[in-house]
Order: sequence, then C-alpha cells, then structure tokens
Amino acid sequence: MSKVLIVDDKEYWLVRCRIPLERAGYETIEATTAEQATAAYLRDNPDAVLCDLRFIDHKDETGLQIGSEIRRLEKEGSLPRRYMVLMSQDHVREDEWKPAGYDAFFDKIYFEGQSARLTELLRGAGV
Repeated sequence: MSKVLIVDDKEYWLVRCRIPLERAGYETIEATTAEQATAAYLRDNPDAVLCDLRFIDHKDETGLQIGSEIRRLEKEGSLPRRYMVLMSQDHVREDEWKPAGYDAFFDKIYFEGQSARLTELLRGAGV
C-alpha cells in the first residue's frame, strides 16, 4: 500500500484529501505545520507528498518552503526522490512551484467532483 503525506493547516482539506485517497487504497499521513511535515516525511517514508501552498494559521510557512526543505532532506540524506503535488485555491504559475521541487499542481477550486483527478495524478506518477 502506497503512503501519501497530506500537509495542510485546515482540517477541512485534510479530510477532503484523505477520504478519496483512502478509498483508492492509499494509506494517508497528515501534518498541519512545516515541522510536522518534515518529521512525518523522515519517520513515515511516504511515497508521495500533497502540500497546500498557504498556511493561514502559520503565516511564516508556505508549501513552497516545505517542498524545498523536503528536496534538501532527500539530497543530504541520500533519500529517494518522492512525487510531490502542490495544492492551492490560488493560481500559481509553474515557474513558481517547479523550483521548489514540486512535480505537479492541483487546483483546489475545482476539487468538488474532481477528487478522482488527485488519485490519477498519483497513479500516473507510479505511486
């Protein structure tokens, strides 16, 4: 069973991501801060990471920083590169999220009715 780390500071989005992923057979791990995300990444060795761009309750943290930190940990620790998806309700240009190490972008605005696209993104990447 593949493991997916979901990083979002809002419980609503954690649940919205968790349910379709678990129905599709994925094991999910959740984090609400950058510190929790890093610890879960190192401890649980997920196959993929889904990370929100904006952290309203933790204004000093962003999904871009978390993505960069995970890529740094992979390089320094000789860890395998994991598939990472940045999620947001805001439009983010590819030249903004690619340098942070993300492989794909998922628009939360269209989540309703498109939760299957989330699992398609992961399966398309071999996760």
